[in-house]
Amino acid sequence: MGIEEKEIIEEKETDNSCDIKCETPVMIINCNLEASIGNENKIIYVYPNKLQYFTASAICSSNCDTLEIIYTGCNKKCICDEVFICGRLGYYKVVSSGIIFMPKHNLKKLLNCGYPSDILHFKAINKCGDKIEFVVVFTLGSICYK
Repeated sequence: MGIEEKEIIEEKETDNSCDIKCETPVMIINCNLEASIGNENKIIYVYPNKLQYFTASAICSSNCDTLEIIYTGCNKKCICDEVFICGRLGYYKVVSSGIIFMPKHNLKKLLNCGYPSDILHFKAINKCGDKIEFVVVFTLGSICYK
């Protein structure tokens, strides 16, 4: 691989702009009454050295029976034609029914930095065109602080 090819690959892998050529998958879920990802606490706890998967669910009050949940943040990285969200704690992959979290290898080093967290911004749109913006907060689980 020549120097020019290597520079092009590195540039493609480090492009953090919102104008990424790869598309972030949209979560499409059936409604029951309200939208949520993860547990009831509204903060999702993640752990070092552990791949985690958080499913999405929704509860809707209208007759519009499905929601599209779209990631609206800019910290996306396109690697091998797949979009990953780059956070302080790790990488996030949006799939059709939830979010996969892949921790960074040096996650325990962040323990001395207060409460390290990632806040991901989303927009939910139902079939009727109603929209709502919300965030999902990820932070280190309490076991990491012991």
